[in-house]
Amino acid sequence: MFCSIKNSAERRYVMRMWISAALCVLFSVVALWYFGFYIHTAFSLIWGCSSRASHHRALIYTGVYLAEEKDEFQRNLLVQSLLAGREGFWQL
Repeated sequence: MFCSIKNSAERRYVMRMWISAALCVLFSVVALWYFGFYIHTAFSLIWGCSSRASHHRALIYTGVYLAEEKDEFQRNLLVQSLLAGREGFWQL
């Protein structure tokens, strides 16, 4: 997968996004398991909200990638897809 990526900034971005996605899935699965077996306590609510931190981490890393990226077309394309994705997410 990483062999086809020539740009080092893009390679770092993809790796950071894979880590953020894995953390989001991990926190969501643990929160779902915890909500299923235990009473809704403050700890379970905090743990459930920690998956949101992974989304914020992804947005921060996108900003870091935009600062590192030199190609204006790639930057514009990423911003447009990010805005469309966020709009689609909020429509749900």
